[in-house]
Amino acid sequence: MLDKIFKGDSLFDEGGTLEVIEEFPEGVEIPSMPEAPQEFSPGLDAYLKNLIKKL
Repeated sequence: MLDKIFKGDSLFDEGGTLEVIEEFPEGVEIPSMPEAPQEFSPGLDAYLKNLIKKL
């Protein structure tokens, strides 16, 4: 999916093109991060909840 965004000429290698590698490089630890759903879906505030109740 990243290859849809990052494509074309490389800014770092003159004459080179971008290459997207989907998986982590060998030997790299995959971090275990805590979930943070509030960052992406903060939920409904009181105003929005009242609007929904009226519907």
